[in-house]
Amino acid sequence: MSPLLSYYEAAAHAAALSAVETVPVLPAPLAAEAFKAMRKIHQCDYVDVESQSAMLAYAMASTIAERRSFTASSNIYALNEAHQASFMRLPLVATNFSRSLGTFTTRSDLTDLFSLRDAGWLLFIAESPQELLDTIIMAYRVCEDNKVLLPALVNVDGIANMREVVNVPNRKIIENMLPKLRLPRKLKDNNVFGPPVFDEYQEFREQQQLAMMNAKKMIKTAGEKWKEKFKRNYGLVEKFYADDADYILVTAGFYSSSAKSFVLKARQQGEKVGLLRIRVARPWPSEDVADAVKNAKKAAVIDRGVSLGSTGFMHNEVRASHGFASSFVSYKPLAEKDFADVLAKLKKQEKPETVWF
Repeated sequence: MSPLLSYYEAAAHAAALSAVETVPVLPAPLAAEAFKAMRKIHQCDYVDVESQSAMLAYAMASTIAERRSFTASSNIYALNEAHQASFMRLPLVATNFSRSLGTFTTRSDLTDLFSLRDAGWLLFIAESPQELLDTIIMAYRVCEDNKVLLPALVNVDGIANMREVVNVPNRKIIENMLPKLRLPRKLKDNNVFGPPVFDEYQEFREQQQLAMMNAKKMIKTAGEKWKEKFKRNYGLVEKFYADDADYILVTAGFYSSSAKSFVLKARQQGEKVGLLRIRVARPWPSEDVADAVKNAKKAAVIDRGVSLGSTGFMHNEVRASHGFASSFVSYKPLAEKDFADVLAKLKKQEKPETVWF
């Protein structure tokens, strides 16, 4: 089945295919459309809540009871509960429709996503409705593995009501790939689920870090199996004409499509430019990034947000893999011309710079 789906509808189909049992609902802007789409196609327990803290708390409680949980947000501000979900090692999955934090604008950037970069969540950044649907399902497969057991967020920073043709997998195939949620600790056995206290804190942190490293392997394995079934390949990163490129554009999310279109046209004009798209921001794909940029003369990291007082969200980490990685920061919608301007500026730079454009 290949209907025209928006990001909202793609998320709804993914949750349905994943056999989600509990959905706490907070009717926030943008996210409310995803809940509306879900109610039309999937029967499960929908629980109306009045705050994002309650939403995450309910999802955590449901997961402890081994009921697969899903929710959606459009502005992440319940950070304490987000950290708790990771400390408690609960494999719930959420979709976030990005909006800038601290304002009333509906302009999309990656500020809210990166507010979770140190919270112990797996962070995926989808480029399209198809990738959103596929990644939500794969996120459950990765998160629920006993070597991971961490929450995940799959982010959307594009025009959420834009529709594309999306291949919706057969439910039976997904059932075979995604078994029923079974936690290694059971609530019925009087196990205690809670964040660390006192001397346990460092041990918990070490275990979270180990789980993140395990997730790297699991994401690649899940991507390979997905490719076998559906001929769509997903890893930690996507390389696009990067192997022989002198100049690499590093992007993430919706605007990567415009960047790819620019790269194709630039290649036709003889420019040796390529693109590296970050699919997974946590765990950070350091080895994959280093391999993708190793042959390039210069790299331009195009960030949809800045860590104030430093540089763009991804730039700090990419420059650890390349000596000449400049930071290009924009909160505005990006078109092919913008990526052409980035390349022109990058080629003229004599040392790495931070550029707002």
